[in-house]
Amino acid sequence: MPATAVKHVVIVVQENRTPDNLFGADTALAQSGANLASSGMCHNAPVTLEPYELDACFDPNHQHAQGWEAMWDGGKLDGACDVRIAKESCIPVSPPPPYPNYTYVANTKYDGVHGILDPYFQIAGAYGFANYMFQTNQGPSFPAHQFLFGGTSAPDYFGDPKGQSCTDLQGNSYPCWQWFAAENPGGDSNGSAGCTATSVVDDIDPLGYEAAAYNKGLPCYTHNTLTTLLEQAGVTWRYYTSPHPYLLWTAPNAISSICDPVVGGQCTGTDWTQHVVLADTGSYAGDYAPVLTDISNCALQSVSWVTPDGTWSDHPGTGSPTQPSDGGPSWVSAIVNAIGTASTCDGGAGYWSDTVILITWDDWGGWFDHVSPAASAGGPGIGYSNQSATEYVYGFRVPLLVVSTYARQAYISGPSSGPSCATDHYYCHDFGSILGFVEYVAGLGSISPSYEYADFLAPDSTSSGCSHTVCPFPLADFFTSTKSPFTSISPGKYQPKCFHNPNQPGCWPNFVPEDPDNDADDD
Repeated sequence: MPATAVKHVVIVVQENRTPDNLFGADTALAQSGANLASSGMCHNAPVTLEPYELDACFDPNHQHAQGWEAMWDGGKLDGACDVRIAKESCIPVSPPPPYPNYTYVANTKYDGVHGILDPYFQIAGAYGFANYMFQTNQGPSFPAHQFLFGGTSAPDYFGDPKGQSCTDLQGNSYPCWQWFAAENPGGDSNGSAGCTATSVVDDIDPLGYEAAAYNKGLPCYTHNTLTTLLEQAGVTWRYYTSPHPYLLWTAPNAISSICDPVVGGQCTGTDWTQHVVLADTGSYAGDYAPVLTDISNCALQSVSWVTPDGTWSDHPGTGSPTQPSDGGPSWVSAIVNAIGTASTCDGGAGYWSDTVILITWDDWGGWFDHVSPAASAGGPGIGYSNQSATEYVYGFRVPLLVVSTYARQAYISGPSSGPSCATDHYYCHDFGSILGFVEYVAGLGSISPSYEYADFLAPDSTSSGCSHTVCPFPLADFFTSTKSPFTSISPGKYQPKCFHNPNQPGCWPNFVPEDPDNDADDD
């Protein structure tokens, strides 16, 4: 697929799932080669994964220190049963199963015929599904969204990162690029994150210790992001987020060059006002799906990040009987179908002719997954091996779906037996692969040629040591030069109108916008 064939990349970011958890009920996908497990280990005891609703009443801890490290258990992947579970919302419903982390989402029939997960299963069956997509960080949503937007959660680098040192609480100095924001923000009475907040984030230093040390833990960063390159090249971009823009899902709010100056507790920077689109505000007042509105108006930018309301984010533990949080599959279906049928856009060629949709989930959410993240580490030029804070990659697997007219149809990336990512780079992906793909189609360089952002370190990036012959561009194995017609996806439980105006019959008549992943359990 030539780079010039793509005019739009839409990055859809959902919440807190692994392939085993979200696609474990998709037997057809498993039979086609998806690497999905139906059991795991709780130390020395085998545990069978049990089905549970997408709108789970419990929420597994997914901090780095208390979630990732416990589940990782030194590489044995047998500690998910030690991860704390927030069960408060289960009290009026029903108790969770004995091992809540060892569950997969049941494809429950919402009307007696169609399953709640049908849209996801259809997308995976028609287009591209990744067996080996890893979150780049080993922690929760705040650092994950930083990696998806900017390629790092390193707080700063002050010009030349290789020459600048940052000092921990004990007086030890390390290169600034070796530090990472490790956890979600905490300590702000309003639950805010980013440059507008007084919240602090525990940083992880190169020896693996966590403390709100570097920059005193304040999450307002001065490093470059992918948008630095986009703007230098005159490539348009837009970031769609909720009406709660100062929480931890909205990555641009933690980048000072985008957010600042802060006035009255709000970002007022030029990039913020021009590129960050808030649901139900300004010209989108009363509209909770501005990305769908822009698609229908042929106003899609070259690069778009799309984050959802909590009600359709796939995040567990947030639903209620009057507002079930099970709209994720329908939300993603609405985006895919809108792009696939926008036939009058781009001069009549239609968005389907030149748009790539990359759908991923920001972190593993504390759910069990049987594939070791160590499989993606240690390749030539990658330099990370999961053994100290500097090696704060990779985390557990997350799903990745690749949708395009150029996507290989019914394609599963990577063998079900598991590749060696040190040699089979083209089957192994991380958040840097998404950034690197955008750089390829937009004709950009790396975020910084001297600083190890995720776009530089992605296993399938030529910069990581994978040759241009093997890896002509990140995510290259998903694509072909042949165009395929659009395959319509089932709308699922909720019609597209529900996302524009949730307060309608058949939608969420008592709708209240949900804070995106404001996990008290992970603060």
